[in-house]
Amino acid sequence: MKTPVAMFNKVIVKQYANAERKSEGGLYMPEGTDKESQNLAIVVSVGEEVKGLNIGDTVIITKFAGELLQIDGELYKVFNNSEIFGVIKES
Repeated sequence: MKTPVAMFNKVIVKQYANAERKSEGGLYMPEGTDKESQNLAIVVSVGEEVKGLNIGDTVIITKFAGELLQIDGELYKVFNNSEIFGVIKES
């Protein structure tokens, strides 16, 4: 399996996949239909110039930014570090 490696000021993320795909009314929803999961992603690689992000962090992104990348059937998004809005921290 190939793994993407970010360079310079780039961050590679995998779109957040919410495990629960059932609406409150009991309907099953296709992946990506809930607004929250569209704006969250898991960091899979950070470039050497990126500070404050680590692999495995959950980050806040915009669903329209970034470049799509497909490797071995897996979809990733590549962002400049300035396009990452923030990090979700556990309290």
